[in-house]
Amino acid sequence: GRPRGGDGHREAATNRMANPALELGQQNGLRLRLESEVQVLKSRVQAYDLAKVRLSVTQSALASIKEQGEQFSQSLVTAVGEVTDGTFVAATAEATLQGFRSAMNTSAGGDYLFGGIVSGSAPISDLSALRAEVVTAFSSRFGFPPNDPAAKNLASDIVTDFLENDLKPRLTGAAWTTLVSSASDDAVKLRTGTGETVDVSISANEDAMRNVIAAALMTAELAPNLSSDSVAALSRVSTDILAQGLADTNVLQTRIGLTTGRIDNAAAADSARRSGLETVSEDMVRGDPFEAASRFNAQVTQLETAYALTGRLQGLSLLRFL
Repeated sequence: GRPRGGDGHREAATNRMANPALELGQQNGLRLRLESEVQVLKSRVQAYDLAKVRLSVTQSALASIKEQGEQFSQSLVTAVGEVTDGTFVAATAEATLQGFRSAMNTSAGGDYLFGGIVSGSAPISDLSALRAEVVTAFSSRFGFPPNDPAAKNLASDIVTDFLENDLKPRLTGAAWTTLVSSASDDAVKLRTGTGETVDVSISANEDAMRNVIAAALMTAELAPNLSSDSVAALSRVSTDILAQGLADTNVLQTRIGLTTGRIDNAAAADSARRSGLETVSEDMVRGDPFEAASRFNAQVTQLETAYALTGRLQGLSLLRFL
């Protein structure tokens, strides 16, 4: 029966049952299940929010790579059109290289965002080993290191062949994961309420990252040592590699935008679902269980048409508890 005395006054004042467990009887089990589901949905929406922060910071880092790359590209175009000793181009390339590395080592909440599932340490090394690889490749091809005066005598077509067919494959191939990057190819994943799994990280091992670093590093290491004709040839090759890297960066940015949209949709669905279940739970302790039952069944009907319900809610009907 309805409570008397103090409980009755409390109900009159709050319009809520003073002791739902006692008053709802069997139905209280459902109320507790609803409240448990609401907590699951709250946790899931919090996970969506964290994932969106990761993606937003990653998007900003990619925008930084793109901006620095475009500025560097302008310097390379200038170098192709002018007679230059390569020192200025090399200095610009070095500054760009450090900017790229810094962006790829971006962290948020203690996680390095370009590390994939290996997020505990910065994925991009200090690049000294990759610089040594340039010297090794150059010496192997020409019989002397880049800083040898003989490098000034190399014909531009020979330099172009070396850069395109020897050095670029070296810098962007196996050397990347052995000498430069500690990142995993496996992405951090998020499972949504619809059962969909989405990737919420970009790996430093993507082709975009390899190419922009290769373009800047080969220019920084070689430009001061070559003739003006060969510097122009180097700049042309670097421009092409950089352009490919920036095009790939655009693709990554689009991917992040699409993923963010999918998470937004999942968050909206889960938030609506949570709100509906909270309303039903609240109705149950406000007095009329049959009114709550009709509301709940309306909610289930609405949600089933718009959302793939989890097994915990499928077939659940408040009327079974009345």
